[in-house]
Amino acid sequence: MDNPPTTDRSSVAFSILLGMARAGHTLRDVEKVLTSPGLIRLHEDKANGHTFTLAKQWDRALAAAAVFAPAPIEHLPAGNELDERLDTIADTLHRCSAMFARPGGPSDERILHALIQLARTARTTTLDIDCRRLAQATGLDASTISRRLRALEAAAWVSQVQAGSGTAGATWRLNQPPREYCTSATQGIHAPAPIPSEALLSHHAHDLWTPAPGLGPAYARIHLHLTTGTTDTATLAAITGYSLRTVIAAKRVFTRLHLNAPSRSTEQVRRLQLHTAAQRIGVSGVLAGRALRHVTERELFAWWNDELAWRRRPR
Repeated sequence: MDNPPTTDRSSVAFSILLGMARAGHTLRDVEKVLTSPGLIRLHEDKANGHTFTLAKQWDRALAAAAVFAPAPIEHLPAGNELDERLDTIADTLHRCSAMFARPGGPSDERILHALIQLARTARTTTLDIDCRRLAQATGLDASTISRRLRALEAAAWVSQVQAGSGTAGATWRLNQPPREYCTSATQGIHAPAPIPSEALLSHHAHDLWTPAPGLGPAYARIHLHLTTGTTDTATLAAITGYSLRTVIAAKRVFTRLHLNAPSRSTEQVRRLQLHTAAQRIGVSGVLAGRALRHVTERELFAWWNDELAWRRRPR
């Protein structure tokens, strides 16, 4: 059987739309999640007035779902079964947060949360991954995404199903947590309420938390827990996995930059504080510049592949 059409602007976006179509969602449901990882290109089109692009791709997804959906629909995994699997992964990331204080750990944590969010939207744990777009969702660089996906594969968090080819990204499967994470948890403290994946990504994907001269990922993780009401230094150290010295130093920096907002403050107030602090230390616009570079690289790569295809045509 041929594969369903994937000539849309993004195979990642099409796989999400196809999953939503198969799950019985509507175009209005799609519009509500346009800012999710993988759909950002469609969100940009809509913001620029090209609403027809979304409608056209949704029609194609509906048509593909009707043609390529397996006939025995009752054999498809129940929606709550998928959500339970994703909840297990998210809960493990929350309980074992301290294990991600290791080098590369903060990036791994962001990537896994982004994959959870992407899987919830696509309604599948098998995902086509564009490293540049995943980078925008996590606030990381595309090269970091590529490198850490390999590290996550070695740790059994993900498995590569199919390698990337040309402009198409690789296909990855998000696995259940490795055994060592299932038996580990923060010890000796009362675990705070879980932080949703979208809240973590929204907080971490900010100019302020980029590497020096930004404050870096360690401070991002500490600050996120501060905003949820965890202010005790020893508790913050236990939850995040950092030393008391690191947490104390971070809290001093937050005080200097006026980032110690109470947990009851609004999301708008917190975002304004982050923006103001980023401007103060001179890192405002770093992620926007990186996103522009990713777009340029993607367009140049697509152009070069088209050029090679044209040169190889019979004369």
